[in-house]
Amino acid sequence: MSGWPRGTFAAGKSRAIGFYRRFGFHPDGAEDVLPDWEDLPEIRMVRPAQR
Repeated sequence: MSGWPRGTFAAGKSRAIGFYRRFGFHPDGAEDVLPDWEDLPEIRMVRPAQR
């Protein structure tokens, strides 16, 4: 997956997720929980590299 732009986002942040979707990002299925942030769910979004 190296070479692909990516970011991680809190799963419930629909405004941020919508912003990145408009620029071609999509969830890749990776999920995590951040225990230091009261078990905040997190997702990863990626976009294929532009050539």
